[in-house]
Amino acid sequence: SSNEYNPLVDVFEQQPESSEQMSYSAPVRSIDEINATLNDQQKAAAEHLEGAVLINAGAGAGKTKTMIHRVATMIYSGIPPTNIMLLTFTNKAAGEIKDRLQGMVGDHAQYICSGTFHSIVFRQILQKYPDSTTLTDLGVNMEQATILDEDDSVDVMKDAMKAALDPDELKVAKDEGWTPSRILKVMNFARAHGQDRHAFRRTINPGDPDELFHQFVEKCWGDYDKGCRAVNGIDFSDILVFADKMLKQEPAIADEVSRQFKYVIVDEAQDTNPVQYSIVKKVCTHNNLGFVGDFRQSIYRFNGAEPRVLEYFKKEFNNVKTYEIETNYRSKKLITDRKSTRLNSSHK
Repeated sequence: SSNEYNPLVDVFEQQPESSEQMSYSAPVRSIDEINATLNDQQKAAAEHLEGAVLINAGAGAGKTKTMIHRVATMIYSGIPPTNIMLLTFTNKAAGEIKDRLQGMVGDHAQYICSGTFHSIVFRQILQKYPDSTTLTDLGVNMEQATILDEDDSVDVMKDAMKAALDPDELKVAKDEGWTPSRILKVMNFARAHGQDRHAFRRTINPGDPDELFHQFVEKCWGDYDKGCRAVNGIDFSDILVFADKMLKQEPAIADEVSRQFKYVIVDEAQDTNPVQYSIVKKVCTHNNLGFVGDFRQSIYRFNGAEPRVLEYFKKEFNNVKTYEIETNYRSKKLITDRKSTRLNSSHK
């Protein structure tokens, strides 16, 4: 559905500006009671609230359940929901988490800052600090900025190619199948690794089979940026790159975000790319970062997801505690279902 692919639909609409704006009292229920349905591995992970935590859970091992119980445990322990940020990769995941949390903690769930990386970074970083000197230097006016979707980006790139390439080069691009989409794909991959146009230029290797193509990408990049600024547009990659730049150049903003969101959780963390990790790292000066995922698989490698991010996390955060959740309930259920099917058919 279109909702799935729009990273800017924020599932949790109702968010007060800060925890001070809501008088907060934790709901009353014992932690043992809310975590009664968890196995020992899940319970240990769900009840570890402070510090850096890595929850590695294979398919069917109850990863989402453990994460939801961990958030509920935070709330029942008295942590204000406005201090919790939960980053997901799809709106479907964010919606499911919200519904399940609502069932456990009631209306407290709506005060958690939760949604896709793009929606939260756009709303909680770029929109909140429109006067940032970084954004001013980039020529971005957040008061009027609009998000460019994929089709918009392709249109801007078509114009950029006409501006950047001469007629002979445009013919080469056409003959080689170097479409606006293909050029954007390379740019997006580079930006997912934190590269701007200048950094990308330095990666072009003479004699490389893709040398000419990458030279074309670099040529068009500048005019693409100009085209985006001309329509006051920000594409999905820019949302992350600009925020990362802002947090790096203006550490006071990073500190403020870190003080607001004292607990950060990344779902499907195996799909995190370097620029996403860089943002999370800068707003987690408190060391309270939960990385949740199945680190044996990644489905967003084509989008720049980088397995080494896990190594950076283990190395750069203090005393990371790892929980391996291995019981596979899905396959257990499958085996049970198959057994009962066989028994039923043998009794016929």
